[in-house]
Amino acid sequence: DAAEKICKASCVYVAGLDSARSLAEFLCYRFSWMGIRNRKLTTGGSEFMERLVFLGKRDLLISIGFRKTYPEIEIAIDHAVEKEAGIIGMAESPTSYISRKSEILIPVRRGPQGEWNSLAYPMSVCNILVRQVLEKRKDKAIRTAGELEKLNKRLGRRPDAQG
Repeated sequence: DAAEKICKASCVYVAGLDSARSLAEFLCYRFSWMGIRNRKLTTGGSEFMERLVFLGKRDLLISIGFRKTYPEIEIAIDHAVEKEAGIIGMAESPTSYISRKSEILIPVRRGPQGEWNSLAYPMSVCNILVRQVLEKRKDKAIRTAGELEKLNKRLGRRPDAQG
């Protein structure tokens, strides 16, 4: 269901702050390869709001959070609800704001509280999600890869190109 929502969205907004930022960056990078319009919401404060303001009814918000939910993430979720946009949550706590407000919840755990936490499992979950989206967008991803290969070949033929 999550992959289907991502593919149908006009634009996918991916919100992740602090340790969730790397997951948001990864998802946006991969979505771009599949021709999925996206906006990263990975810095807090007014910059976050300046990107969020464009979210509309045909868009989708993916909110990622672990033990702490930041005010920006809560505002993003509330804004998505107001705009009738879709919401996918990736959260560790089943009682978090993200978990309670998401249409689709993808649980992610980083390890026991009080121990050093890893992003290995959450990154694996993101890889699985990307793979599911890729299955639905394979043709676009192949065309993008072909175009990139052509551009890189052109770059390689330039005498001043960096290797």
